[in-house]
Amino acid sequence: MRRAPNGGVFWFGTDYLGRDILSRVIWGTRTVLTYAPAGDGTRLSWSASPEGLLAGYKRGWLDELLVHA
Repeated sequence: MRRAPNGGVFWFGTDYLGRDILSRVIWGTRTVLTYAPAGDGTRLSWSASPEGLLAGYKRGWLDELLVHA
């Protein structure tokens, strides 16, 4: 069924080749949910860890600046 409307068997309808759009959205979401946590973990390990170590080591005004920024 090419370009089937929303509802019924195909909740999001179908595209011009008759493929179910909902299944394609779910398939694409799989990639996002795989790589987003890895990227976020990498970002945290490269930026937050050195800042936290520096704030814990130096204390004083630098600690206050980094903690409350």
